[in-house]
Amino acid sequence: MTPALVVVVKSIKSAVAKEGSVRKLFYILCLGLFLTACEETRFEGELTVDRDIAVKEGRKNQAITAGTYQAVAKVQSKKIELELREGDRLQKVRLKTRRKLDVPENGSFEISARELRQGFGLSGEVRTVRTKSSVLATERQVCTVHNDPCPPPDFPRPPGGGRLEDTVACGPTTGWQEVDYYPIHVERDIEVSFVSSKGDSLGEYQGAGTSLEKDIVRVGPCW
Repeated sequence: MTPALVVVVKSIKSAVAKEGSVRKLFYILCLGLFLTACEETRFEGELTVDRDIAVKEGRKNQAITAGTYQAVAKVQSKKIELELREGDRLQKVRLKTRRKLDVPENGSFEISARELRQGFGLSGEVRTVRTKSSVLATERQVCTVHNDPCPPPDFPRPPGGGRLEDTVACGPTTGWQEVDYYPIHVERDIEVSFVSSKGDSLGEYQGAGTSLEKDIVRVGPCW
């Protein structure tokens, strides 16, 4: 189980033990999934290309020519985006995988040429350090208030005319809730080798990234 998922599980157990509230459990679960599943991981660093790398993107082909680039890598579940800058020239490269990327928090990984559907694969290593703050933070977040369903159009109108929903809140509405959490500062370093299908080295990327995670300890009611 990854550390981020452990944070979610601990928050869920805490909410059930202290509040016994199904609604509170639902909010914590949604917040935890948002923080762990939807964010992209971003690295900034340098890409050194020893030999031209041919990249297929659908029906189009492009090449990363030999040289040194300032490179930003954005990693999502099934996609890697590279922004390569050499002087004033900017080149964007998109790599898609057949399945979700299996990149560890710490350790080595390999993405085969077949998985990338390219003439090269990736081999690398990730190092992650988490530092949890001892200071509790609070922030307000948008949430959804689940009111009673609105009445059908033919429902009897209240005295004086008008619609019932004009005088009584019904249906889902937008609200606010307070969330208490301990900030977790995350630092990641990554090294990646571009390897041809024959096993030859094509280039090396070194990058680093920072992000913020939250150890959620309380989710207030939605108003």
